[in-house]
Amino acid sequence: MVLKRRGGGLILIGAYALCAGACGNGLESGKSGSQALFTFGAAFSPGESLPPTARVGVIWTDLLQRQPDVPMPPSWFSSSLGADPPQGFLINFYRTPPPAALFRIYTSDGDSIEMAFGEIVIFDDAGGDGALHIDGPRAEMALPDSYLAGSIDAIIYVARPFSSGRDGFPLGPALSAGYSTLFFGCHGTQVAEEIRQNVGVQFVLQPSADLPEIRTCMRTHSP
Repeated sequence: MVLKRRGGGLILIGAYALCAGACGNGLESGKSGSQALFTFGAAFSPGESLPPTARVGVIWTDLLQRQPDVPMPPSWFSSSLGADPPQGFLINFYRTPPPAALFRIYTSDGDSIEMAFGEIVIFDDAGGDGALHIDGPRAEMALPDSYLAGSIDAIIYVARPFSSGRDGFPLGPALSAGYSTLFFGCHGTQVAEEIRQNVGVQFVLQPSADLPEIRTCMRTHSP
């Protein structure tokens, strides 16, 4: 399985085809529910600081850029800074992704996976409404908001997994239903040599108007 890029998106080469279908420092995104569906830890580099208007955001994206990006509504998840270390915090998801974020990937033998793929970011909510306002193939942020940091990792949600494991699938052979975070160990600009599930998410500060893509492989919005 090889990943290639066309028109700012990714193309899956092989037997797969895609079908669209804080508190404290301001990292508070609201919450909607008494029990989280999925919780994971996140951190940014020691010694770095964020403005009080910093928020966590999630952009659900079609891997081939065939349908618009879908921001996660801010009331559907929450984030809060921890006291030790001060750069660490937790992110809680209370709902599944919006239906418009889901897509299907089919295999040559008719099997398929239905899923969503999310880019996790920190942004400056200068407008004060807590929501991501983005547009275009680079997920450009609408003024006065801007990106502050991108993530090495991604988050996925599997609504329906493959009926059996799929060696060579670029997101890993054994994705199960529900939420996971994925770490991609990149070799060059195309191939992920290592994929690990449910590890802590690492943010890298990179202020930008466009989506800051920290990974050198599995990029979703770069040419």
